[in-house]
Amino acid sequence: MEDGEDAHELMPRFSLNWANKNGVLYYATAGRYFSMPSFYQMFYADAYGYWLPNPNLKPEKGWTYDIGVKDDTAKNPWSFNVFYMDMTDKINMNDSYTQYINVDEYRAWGAEGRYKWNFHENWSYTQGISYLHAEEKTGGSDWVRSNMPRWDISGILNFKKDPWSAELSAHYYGDRQLSKTASTYDDGDIFIVNASVAWKVDRTTLRLACVNLFDKEFYLNNSGYINPERRFILSATYEF
Repeated sequence: MEDGEDAHELMPRFSLNWANKNGVLYYATAGRYFSMPSFYQMFYADAYGYWLPNPNLKPEKGWTYDIGVKDDTAKNPWSFNVFYMDMTDKINMNDSYTQYINVDEYRAWGAEGRYKWNFHENWSYTQGISYLHAEEKTGGSDWVRSNMPRWDISGILNFKKDPWSAELSAHYYGDRQLSKTASTYDDGDIFIVNASVAWKVDRTTLRLACVNLFDKEFYLNNSGYINPERRFILSATYEF
């Protein structure tokens, strides 16, 4: 971008791994985090002045730490880990109006687990669950809760028999808080279902997907932004 600032960032990452004779892997990692704001976050604006751009957004910077155990080689793969992250200039939505802003400091810890049950030659089910406790602060203010959901529980049913494959996924987002003070809009729990079916021959894949299958409506932020309604997506990909 003309007159924009260049960004130079060293991204070190450290990792310790140990696997036992049964293939179970224990690991610990620490790494630098860096993410530039997107063009959409910086410059999107609607014709009514409801959504405001912010060309002065700064990149997110921080460190992430992760300790866990997993077995990807098992008949039914599984994993569990705990994590912590701290960040400066995290990009978030403003509580008072619709605009992306930088939060001075952000920290979060949590745990997540996953189990994939291959119960048939062509069928599998993956259960995931995660808990996130996130806080943020600006200037000399106290730490306050972030507006991210604390619980994320997902279930994914997969079918695969060449040339066909299909997926039915359900996601539950619980313990939400849209505003740091009093929310104007409903911040109740979210349950959303997506589905897709695909047909692949040689290098070509045709996919029909339905997002928000039951056409649920809920608020995504305290500015009254509502999630997209049910939609169907037809796509084609070719592998070179």
